[in-house]
Amino acid sequence: MARKREETPRRTTSFSALKSCSALNDLVLGGEEPPISRYELLSRLPGREPQILELLDLLGPVNSPMLPLFLYGDASTGKTSSILQIFRYLKRPFIYSSCRTCYTPGLLFGSILNQLLLHRRNAGNGYMSAKRCERPADFINFLRDGVTKLINCLGGNTSKLDSNKLGSGTQGRMIYFIFDSMELVRKWVKHSEITSMLFKLNEILKMPEVGFIFISNSSLDNYHLNTGFVEPVPVHFPGYTVQDVTIILKQDPPNQNPLYQTFLKDAGVVSSFFKVTRRVDELPKAFTSLFQKYCEPLRDMGLVPTGFKEQKQYLYQQFRHRISPALNEIFKVPSFPNTLESEANEVTTKRKSPDAEAIEFHMPVSTKLLLISSYLASWNPAADDGPLFNSVGDGENRKRKRKVSEISKLKKENAEQKLIMKGPGTFSLERMLAIFQCVTVAKSFENAEQVEDENVLGRAEVGEADVLLQLSTLCNANFISKSGSCPLEGSTRYRCVVSEEFVMQVAKTVPFPLLRYLRKT
Repeated sequence: MARKREETPRRTTSFSALKSCSALNDLVLGGEEPPISRYELLSRLPGREPQILELLDLLGPVNSPMLPLFLYGDASTGKTSSILQIFRYLKRPFIYSSCRTCYTPGLLFGSILNQLLLHRRNAGNGYMSAKRCERPADFINFLRDGVTKLINCLGGNTSKLDSNKLGSGTQGRMIYFIFDSMELVRKWVKHSEITSMLFKLNEILKMPEVGFIFISNSSLDNYHLNTGFVEPVPVHFPGYTVQDVTIILKQDPPNQNPLYQTFLKDAGVVSSFFKVTRRVDELPKAFTSLFQKYCEPLRDMGLVPTGFKEQKQYLYQQFRHRISPALNEIFKVPSFPNTLESEANEVTTKRKSPDAEAIEFHMPVSTKLLLISSYLASWNPAADDGPLFNSVGDGENRKRKRKVSEISKLKKENAEQKLIMKGPGTFSLERMLAIFQCVTVAKSFENAEQVEDENVLGRAEVGEADVLLQLSTLCNANFISKSGSCPLEGSTRYRCVVSEEFVMQVAKTVPFPLLRYLRKT
């Protein structure tokens, strides 16, 4: 009887190991499905073959140690998709956590530890995490223990169990940690401590079986914290070309209609929208409504798509005048639709002068706000940026001032006259982008005050256009001029050269309270 009591815990331990190791397929993308081929990997990610081949070389063969990797590039350039598909191709276990969904250190630590310990939150455990962890020091201790157990499960202990039941989809005993949206960590409290700890994990753990991959929209230069960590190997993801975007859009199953492919190729929509944004995640939504308008002549006349050249030319002639208005309707900064005032604005827009209607017709709202930001940067002193935008949406604070004397008024008028005689000043790109962000948020607050229904706020659609492309467009249109680079800063400076009447007219069409933020008035 004594021997039986001693054997029972041993059988339980073996069963627990088998149960936990069989869950290792959860750490492999695709589970027990057969791995994709190299051709499928490259064909699923158009325009990313150089980056994929470079990452495969850096990851190396099975069970080979690696240096930390840093994948960076603009938003929607295929960084996350590429690395996830690579791991699906390699069939290697990894732990993925996004700093966008895990927006606090506690959520980030909990997400990593739950995956590492093969813990699933459900009703049985009260949807509790495996470990409650808030401090980086505790996280490192839990991480080291969990990694050691998982490596043993992947390697030494697994040889004693049935290989057919034990994580048959996994290859090797390496475990990889992927941290996505690293640029958002800089908005956290004590972000420098968290960022430094994450970049130092490879040196702290000192485990050759562990690899770290960081994904960010900003370059590695923005993470220099003077903490002495070894820099990861950078891998840059450039923006897509027009040809790449066209291939990506054609690959989606709903877009494999021959007429839709003709719409992308012959209607010129990709090249037109490419000047405004290169976000692949925004373009399909924009093209859905445009494609319906593209097919209207066929539905109205009861025609069947034939693919003939004459029909393509007819459809393009009927459709081309709708591209420019769509650029202004779709790519907007945060707005709050479905209000009575928006309908009133549409009525009053039709009664405006031809010049104002032309501005509304050809310039997206985000470009208007960028032009307003450049005008504020040219005419406002840099020292006034903080007081003006310190409390967004609270520009009326400037009215609650003590009554100034006549001498102060005279000095202010003289200063304003000197400023007008001097003309617009130059500004750096960083300052204009900071003002643009504040102006965008200020406009959101203005709209939020007019909306009483909170559900409307939740349904607000947000489109993020490429600001640098819009800046280049404004420079080509001679609204903004480039000045010589500053000898101290070494960066290009800009100057807004539009008149006050013009920018006031633009501000009214947004609408944006420009006078509230303009110092010289």
